[in-house]
Amino acid sequence: MTPRVPPGLFTRDFRLFFAAQGASLLGDGLFTVALAFAVLDLTGSERSLGIVFAAGAIPLVAFSLVGGVWADRVERRRLMVGSDAVRAAALLILAALVTSGDEQLWQFIALQAVYGTAQAFFGPAATGMLPQILEADLLQPANGFLGATRAAMFVAGSALGGLIVDRVGPGAAIGLDSLVVAFSALCLLLMRTQPPPAREHNPQFMAELREGFRELRQHRWLWLMMINVSLFLMLYVAPLQILGPVVSRDDLGGAVAWGILGAALSLGEIVGGILAATARLSYPMACAGGLFLVTGLTPVLLALPAPLWVIAVAMGVEGVAIGLFLAVWEGALQRRIPNDKLSRVSAWDWMASLAGMPIGFVLGGVLADTVGVDQTLYGMAVVGFVLSLMILLVRDLREIGSTRSGIE
Repeated sequence: MTPRVPPGLFTRDFRLFFAAQGASLLGDGLFTVALAFAVLDLTGSERSLGIVFAAGAIPLVAFSLVGGVWADRVERRRLMVGSDAVRAAALLILAALVTSGDEQLWQFIALQAVYGTAQAFFGPAATGMLPQILEADLLQPANGFLGATRAAMFVAGSALGGLIVDRVGPGAAIGLDSLVVAFSALCLLLMRTQPPPAREHNPQFMAELREGFRELRQHRWLWLMMINVSLFLMLYVAPLQILGPVVSRDDLGGAVAWGILGAALSLGEIVGGILAATARLSYPMACAGGLFLVTGLTPVLLALPAPLWVIAVAMGVEGVAIGLFLAVWEGALQRRIPNDKLSRVSAWDWMASLAGMPIGFVLGGVLADTVGVDQTLYGMAVVGFVLSLMILLVRDLREIGSTRSGIE
């Protein structure tokens, strides 16, 4: 496991893509903290917070397939720039509303819907662009370094978001986020024009979707992991984004505490991304699955609640698993799926994985209101542990990324 940086990785276009992705995650860190506390300040309701998060997740799921088809039709860089422009505008409007003190819940919901719709076009295009600017043998190291950088920026965004919310208010944090997303668009504009994927154009939208789905069905490892990730995001990650800020507000000291926990998660992702980029692991997905078992511990620590530093350590280990998982998964997709179908397959992946998130956001808020925050957290702990264990027990999942299985 000798650390190494492959030669020829950091080309001009990859550096700009690298910077754009980092800026995007810095903005996500800011927005996650600022939005949660802006809604809690306005309503004081876990249920309302779940509805606002769901308002962004529903169009993200609904339009991911549309974004995937278009990313296989047109220049992917332009699609990403357009997504950034729409998101920056939505954030600027929301920042003005929150700062004015005249914001209403329906405005959060509407602007979240706009934000989620634009985001649906960004992800599939980004997955498909990387193989256009790098050779195949550089994809996993590139995804590792991208993951580490994005996580580092999320650390900065979470910590900065918590500090700004605590000292100035959520409106200022959301306003800064709009500038950060605009910077991402600028970096993408400075990249060289990337031609649309070489493919036989099919003008029928549904035919193109079916073609992508047929490709997905051919890979058992792909659809099995999509099911696992979908359940994990719905039953663990989405409720945690609702209950984490609530526990932080009530028991850990407020927005700064939630920012620290988000930063700890992202620091772990940095380690996981660097590990994927620089170390040759025989079974990298199995390593990620083993680390993911800690997800059964984190909600229990929040329910107690344990000291902040103990929760932060658990979330840091969880972050290592996420960073390693994402790099291995993206690399497997980019190497094993033909580039002319990659954005559509990626869109099916996005859609299926995120389909349960709106349910999870609402469910987390409703369960917290009805059975209690602690009981909901204990249920999440069981779910997280079982789904993580499945990665280790199912051969097709644990061998993703291993050279023996061919799912590299």
